Amino acid sequence: MIKKLKNELNHIIISNLKGYLLVLGVFLSGVALSYMINISSGAEGEIKHYIDDFVLSVKNYSTDSESTFSTAMISYVKCVCVLLCMSLSVAGSVGALIYVFVKGFSYGIVFGTMFGVMSADA
Repeated sequence: MIKKLKNELNHIIISNLKGYLLVLGVFLSGVALSYMINISSGAEGEIKHYIDDFVLSVKNYSTDSESTFSTAMISYVKCVCVLLCMSLSVAGSVGALIYVFVKGFSYGIVFGTMFGVMSADA
């Protein structure tokens, strides 16, 4: 059973490897772009203050993990349903690809900027 599952996962990974590498490239280009953007010291301090306030608010308020998880899962399921419906048509599949690339690029920029700002103090 486990061997069959491993073989199936290997087949899926190998057949989709080009897509995974392309999305990874888009994400890394966003990270590289965020490091090339010069952030002024005022904006850097503002971003660091925002992140610190967010972490402090999460620590101070006890959050219900089940409700947070269910809210996140509902959001992801909605996103998957929209992407699935978009990919059923030829024009929609292009829109789904553009959505995935833009999301990966923007995540790369956000993570790169956060790492740049948070590592400036180190």
